Amino acid sequence: MIARWSLVALLAVAGCLSPQTRFQAEDEAERADRVVSDIKTIGDISQMAGMEAVPVAGVGLVTRLEGTGGGVPPGPERTMLEEALKKAGCENIKELFNSKSTALVRVAALVPAGSRKGEPIDVYVTVPDTSRTTSLRGGVLEECVLYNYASSNQLSTLAGNSVAGRSDAAIRGHAWVRASGPILAGVRPEADPDDTPSMKTGVIWGGGKCLMGDRTFALLLNPDQQYARVAMRVAERINETFHGPGLSAGSGEIAHASTKTTVSLTVPGAYRLNMARFLRVVRLVPLESPPPADSEYAQKLARQLLDPATTITAALRLEALGTQSIPALKVGLHSDVPLVRFAAAESLAYLGSPSCGEELARQVAEQPFVQAFALTALASLNEAICRVKLEELLRAPNPETRFGAYRALRALDERDPLVQGERLDTFWLHQVARGSAPQVHYSTAKRAEIVLFGDTPQLTAPFSLLAGEFTLRAKPGESTCTLSRFSKRHGQQSKTCSLEGADVVRGVAELGGNYADAIELLRQAESTRSLNCALKGDALPKAPTVYDLARAGVQMAGGATTGLATVSADIGATPTLYENPPPPKPAAD
Repeated sequence: MIARWSLVALLAVAGCLSPQTRFQAEDEAERADRVVSDIKTIGDISQMAGMEAVPVAGVGLVTRLEGTGGGVPPGPERTMLEEALKKAGCENIKELFNSKSTALVRVAALVPAGSRKGEPIDVYVTVPDTSRTTSLRGGVLEECVLYNYASSNQLSTLAGNSVAGRSDAAIRGHAWVRASGPILAGVRPEADPDDTPSMKTGVIWGGGKCLMGDRTFALLLNPDQQYARVAMRVAERINETFHGPGLSAGSGEIAHASTKTTVSLTVPGAYRLNMARFLRVVRLVPLESPPPADSEYAQKLARQLLDPATTITAALRLEALGTQSIPALKVGLHSDVPLVRFAAAESLAYLGSPSCGEELARQVAEQPFVQAFALTALASLNEAICRVKLEELLRAPNPETRFGAYRALRALDERDPLVQGERLDTFWLHQVARGSAPQVHYSTAKRAEIVLFGDTPQLTAPFSLLAGEFTLRAKPGESTCTLSRFSKRHGQQSKTCSLEGADVVRGVAELGGNYADAIELLRQAESTRSLNCALKGDALPKAPTVYDLARAGVQMAGGATTGLATVSADIGATPTLYENPPPPKPAAD
């Protein structure tokens, strides 16, 4: 009996394993493969498109700086900004550009695949190297528009023209994002935790709004399948398989045959937190009517589910048959092999069966390599068992498990009192899992939030901390501390706080501080050992690729390569819920 399994261990010792007895004889396995391969799926006649994020960029004007601006240096970017301001009806542009309270910045964002019109987009700002601006602290990005850009040589090549000897240039495309808002300077997702954050870079979480229409995924039919009747059949089969509220504009359908070559896809609600899985399962949907549960195809998949060598691929194929596969998947929950139980439970979650809740929670606690997948599956199923198990996982000893469970609960229902939190001007403060060990977590992507876990994370006197315009001091034996802010615009302000972390964070917001100020004070407290618990940033559950999970199962069973092509890792690796993409890179000076 295999009580536990480890992906790292499996990969390390794969060369030393002796072949184990297979669940079926070799001739039976070969016949099963033949039966499976005889069923033509949507993926056999099409390719995926629209899976890449679109980088967009522009220039913008930051105002309200406290004497740290450097005006707007001459150059093509100044010309672009001036034209945009004139178009917006702005007057006194010359005075504005020469002010120490303004700065020209480069603005960039990534519009993710599957985004919808009006959806908030994270925006990143950077001061050009040629600028005299020293800090973006306290600045506000005035409204600007971000565009996509294309290479002139690439466009010429696509048009069939030669580019030999031509210099390349960036050609501006469509307006994709409108951006504005207060900047959080010194918060950089790519920064090393031990580095001092640069105040010449910043982020505006949700500061952009997508201007383009919904970015749907698409299936491009292979050249020999490009017929209207084929496109319509593909859309029909997808809509038959995936039930629930459709998201396509006006049609209420998941799939729509746009042309004879293209079928557009909108991700259904059950898969909104794991888009890559939806795209994988779509490709495995049988092109013709689904074989019934008692067919040879379905029975072979049910047996392959119980074999660790094929369990990942079989679970995906069973999921692609729809709810008729639920009984077979439930059998997998009773396997002695944790990987088999995980594969069965994950598919049951996306098919809407609450029978998976107990097993998924067990996998989160015991199998770290599937945490991101198991937590995402729990968050994708709106059932009481999922909420109960996620609440329990908030008390886990592992930081990634705790924050992963918190994010899953917010995704399940952001209005849940457990995770609703309180808004402190530019960021959120949450207190969760009372009665457990204390821990503090902050995020540098997607949402400005500080999450306090457990009983009273607090500071321990004595300490004297400095973070930007803020100081925090307490003498030995004191039960309170003094928080002070020294600002050119606001003068000197002070307030007395308790030593509780929540009280100190609230105090920063009350004195006009932002998220970066609160994070830096917490970091200073941890570095001086003045914080009574661990401080973690972006402690997200780590996920291998689905291909790696399938390969681990193959190695457990003795090294056969059955079915690995089904889960080729070309459609993402991490569930959407736990993606933490780096910011787009601005152009060099």
